[in-house]
Amino acid sequence: MLWVLFSLTLIGGGLSWFAWVPVYVSGAAVVTGRAAQSSGEAGEAVLVVLVPVCDSQRLRPGQRAFFRFGGEAVVLVGKVESVEPHSYDPEVAKSRFALDDGVVWKARWPAAVAFAKLEAGAAASLRSADVERFGEVRVEVGSRRAFSRLPLASRLIEDGQK
Repeated sequence: MLWVLFSLTLIGGGLSWFAWVPVYVSGAAVVTGRAAQSSGEAGEAVLVVLVPVCDSQRLRPGQRAFFRFGGEAVVLVGKVESVEPHSYDPEVAKSRFALDDGVVWKARWPAAVAFAKLEAGAAASLRSADVERFGEVRVEVGSRRAFSRLPLASRLIEDGQK
């Protein structure tokens, strides 16, 4: 019986070596409005994404962003359009992006700022009453081996890279 468990553990570890899992940067986001399209219809919703400065170097245009409102289970998907080159403190960000006190209070400062647009289907699900809503965002910034997520394995990999 012990050999069966040992074998299953080795097989699971081997499979986790070949599996890749996404890596995310978490932060706060607020829907600030809609970008106009040339057809005159309502465009995609624009998000102001606020992430800790230590994660700013990992943000790039084209990365997928997953936005979730406060208590709702619905996750809206978008793409990072641009990243501001410098960080903001709360007062400057509040005036520059017209953020309310609730957003300023929940974000971690200083913050790096990126702009993301929700995909067309996600933007259509937002009603005009949803504008200026605050939520959480996770931006997919890369991937790594599932094996590296295991506590002992992550230490071994870090020691091997030094």
